[in-house]
Parts: sequence; structure tokens; C-alpha cells
Amino acid sequence: MFGIDISEHNGNIDLSNYVGQFVIIRVGWGSFTKDKKFERNVAECKRLGIPFGVYHYSYALNPETAKREAEAVLKAIEPYKHDIKVGVWFDMEDADHWKAKHGFKIVRETIEPICYTFCKIIEDAGYYTGIYCSESWLRYLGESNKRFDKWVASWGTNNGTLQNNTQEYGTLHQYTSKPLDRNIMYAEISRYDTFAEHKPQEGVNGKPSAENGSNGVVLKPIDEIAREVMSGAWGNGWNRENALKQAGYDYNAVQKRVNELAHEKKIEAVARDVIAGKYGNGWRRKRNLKRAGYDYNEVQKKVNELM
Repeated sequence: MFGIDISEHNGNIDLSNYVGQFVIIRVGWGSFTKDKKFERNVAECKRLGIPFGVYHYSYALNPETAKREAEAVLKAIEPYKHDIKVGVWFDMEDADHWKAKHGFKIVRETIEPICYTFCKIIEDAGYYTGIYCSESWLRYLGESNKRFDKWVASWGTNNGTLQNNTQEYGTLHQYTSKPLDRNIMYAEISRYDTFAEHKPQEGVNGKPSAENGSNGVVLKPIDEIAREVMSGAWGNGWNRENALKQAGYDYNAVQKRVNELAHEKKIEAVARDVIAGKYGNGWRRKRNLKRAGYDYNEVQKKVNELM
């Protein structure tokens, strides 16, 4: 699903152009100034039937300030508690360099506790919550924030088109700022609606449920997920492990299948080389395959299948 994010800087934007998409509205900034167009934009989304979420632009320099910001946000969105369908997001970037000008050091030790404090308060109030940041800021979020979803800004050349995929990091992706901020959602929209009558509170923010994946999303067959991993769709290293676990998959089982499929792919490639004559024939083929570290019988079986 595609969508946009907006603030007072977009003026009285005509949201009728975005029916069938989603909108994330800035609720405010600092601790606390409400966005001048917040209530107007909420009213328009409700009138047009557009699902919306909200975000807060933070000026917090420490966890205590983040706590005040979170409490102010909760107060501002309380009247729309059951209308918010796309979560409550914490924008911890420093686009205007305000934090830097006030001596704030952009390192994990400062950013991690601020993000955790804000999101935990929002989560405890029952909302789906996550963190907005650029790819370069992901390294500052630390272990404690792995539990929260990510809305990642990755624009490529920023020419208005979707050029890459960030679902290994989180379920929302801001892929351009031209002519306005545009986004894509890598999950079912029901994931974010924690106040829906049919949705249990357990499973908020990527915690796996017992029957399916995170927040009740039905899991894909392991071979399908393994092939997605091999194509690079789930990232590498701890990013891959974290993404798979957040989506409700057994990381070890998926990785085992990845290894098996990779081995099968390798053996097939060697078998095609054998057919092409690269390993010789008869006893020479057997010797050359063994010297290269391959199981002759396994390779020959695949050769026979391909032939």
C-alpha cells in the first residue's frame, strides 16, 4: 500500500487525491507544539475514509524530555484513539540541526534511551508505535529498540520513484520527498490498528503470536521465505535475524533451509559444468570433482537428473 506523510508545511493539501492510500500526519513537535494543520488533516482523512497514523518530531535531548513529549502526544491524540489506523511514530532525526546546535551528540548512547522512553510510553498506552529514521541512523537505535517497528527514509536519487526496498529494517519506507514525502507499506494495514475490536493487544509491535506470525499475520511457507532471504529481501547478519524474528519466523529453521537451497543450487551449477565437459569424463571426472571438494555421487546424480 502506498501513502504520504504531511504536516503544516504542506498547507491545505487536497487529500482527495490520496483516497485508497494511507496518510501519516504530524501531530506536533518538541514538548509540545501542536502542528497547525493536525486537526484539519485528521478531519479530512476521516471525511474521505483514508486510514491515517501520526508522527511526532522530537527535540528531546534526554529521556526525561522524551517522556514529556510522549505524554503530550498522548493527550493530543486521545480524541482520535480509535481513528488512528497506522500507528504513532517517533521522528528522532535532526533535519534542522537543532539538536547539534544544542550540543547533542548523535551516538547510540544518547539516542537509544530517548527512543525507547518515548515508544515504551506510547506502547503502554495501547498504540502501535515505531521509530522514523534514515538508514544511517539505524545503528544508533541499539538493542532495546529492536522491539519497535521502523519507518525508514531511503530515497535513492530522490527522483520521485521507488528505487529500493527497506523491509529488512521495518514495515514502512519513505522512498522520496519529491514532490512530497511518499511512502510504501510492507505489511497488512491491520497490523497497526491495535484498538480494533477483532485484534488482541498481545502481539503489538512485532511480537510473534502463537498461531501465525507477528500480530496474527499468516506465515509464508519456509521455502518461499528462504528464497526471499537468498534474493536479499531480508538483509544480512543481525538485520536478517531480527527481521525474521519480528515477522514471527523461526530464524534457525529458515537459515537451515537457506543453506540447503544454496547447496542444491551450487551442486546444480557444478553438474552443468560437468555436462559442459569442464571436469572431464570417467575416472578423470571423478578425480577432478573429489579434488575440488565435491561429492562425486551427489554431483553425478544431479547430472543424470538434468540429462
